[in-house]
Formats: sequence, structure tokens, C-alpha cells
Amino acid sequence: MFTAVFVKAQNDNCTGATPITVGTNFVSGAVTSNNTGATTDGNLPSCNADAVENVWFKVVVPASGNLTIESKSASNSPFDDSVISIYNGDCSSLTEIACDDDSGEDLFSKISVTGQTPGTTLYVGVWKYSSSTENGEFQVSAYEVSPPANDNCTGAVSLTLGTDFTSGAITSSNLGATTDGNPPSCSVDAIENTWFKVVVPASGKLTIETKSSTNSSFDASVLTAYTGDCNSLTEIACDEESGDGSFSRLNLTGKLPELPYI
Repeated sequence: MFTAVFVKAQNDNCTGATPITVGTNFVSGAVTSNNTGATTDGNLPSCNADAVENVWFKVVVPASGNLTIESKSASNSPFDDSVISIYNGDCSSLTEIACDDDSGEDLFSKISVTGQTPGTTLYVGVWKYSSSTENGEFQVSAYEVSPPANDNCTGAVSLTLGTDFTSGAITSSNLGATTDGNPPSCSVDAIENTWFKVVVPASGKLTIETKSSTNSSFDASVLTAYTGDCNSLTEIACDEESGDGSFSRLNLTGKLPELPYI
């Protein structure tokens, strides 16, 4: 004879949400949790209606209003596929503001939110992908990524003209980038932009192009070219998907030698 004891996860419900302290990177903000014994909340995440057996966390929005929530695998755990939803409000009245399935490593989730009210508490639900996913330990982290140096026009990174894409290419990142007030004319939904500048050659012709970077989840871009200075910019061209896949390419011709911003 033996006795089996079913242990419910301590943070199975929103009211028992585990606090997460905002770090400066994944490791500094990470906690290890376990969804074994968790039940499934009635309101499923908008990005995956098959998600089940979630646990809860809460985090205070930092002064910047920006933070990233990310999940990763835990050592020797069979839990290998997550879904994350972020909510504002309180446990009696939650409103989903973001949801992600697979933007992190492998099949794990990662969400960056911006423009949140500093000092408010956000609630985070972490689900396993479906009933076929094993229960177990996983890591979840909240961290604030500092804006890149070229987050604003005044910090625009200089591009050197090449003879083809490879010879003129640099690698950049928009992690932690904010969204400028005036969206590009060809994509009003574009967000989290960074800035570059380039001197137009004597021919008045140049091509600006973006492509994917190795092991990056960034897979779609929008490009806009401007003339003027950072205090008074005029859009002269915009493109969403003329490059490879969902990336952008601008072909500029007949431009006077000047300094466009991108």
C-alpha cells in the first residue's frame, strides 16, 4: 500500500504570482520555476489556444517603461516549449497586452514591451505549449535592455559605401530600441527603430538594404530614408519588403551629394 500526494504549484493562480526582479540581462533577472501540478486558467493566451497548465509571475515596470520577459529551458527538465502572456490590471480583472509563442531560443517564448507606466505591476502567465508538452522546471526572467547607441537620430551610425551588400554591411541590433513618434509612410505599424547615416556618392545613386543576421529572431524590417538634419527630417523614400524575404531595400537615384538619415 502507498499514498500518492498531488502537490499544486504555489503560483498556479494569479493571486499567488511569484515576484520577478528586473535585471539587466536574462541571467541577472532569472528565476527557476516548475509547472508540475498546475491547472489551466479559463482565459487562454491569444497566441495559442492549445496552451495548458500555466503558472503566474508578477513584475514591477522600471522607470524606462520598457522590459523583456523571456523563458528558457532548465537543466535536465523535459519542459521544452512555452507560451507567455503579459497582462495589466489586477487578478480580478486582467487585460492581455502581449503574447508570444516561439520568439525565444528553440521553442521558448520572449516578449519585449515598451511604453508601460513605471511602477505598475504587470502579471505574466507562462503556459506549456499543449497537453503533449511535458511538465517540469523552466527559467523565466524579466530584464531591461539599455537602448542602443543609435536609438535616436543624433546617435546615427555611419555607413560606409561598398561595391555590393557584403562589402558595405555592418551588423546592428534593435534590442532595447524605442519607437520614434513619426512612423514610416509605408508601414504605420513599424516600431523600435534605430538610426544610420550615409554620404551620397557623386553619382547620386545608392542602395540601402537589410538582411537577416545569423541566429537572430529579427525577420522583417522597414527602411525609411530622410534628408535634412535631426531637428527637421523629410522622408524621401520608404520600403517594407523589396529585399530578401520580409526585409527591405531602397534604391535611391538622382540625389545630390548630401547626408541622408536612415
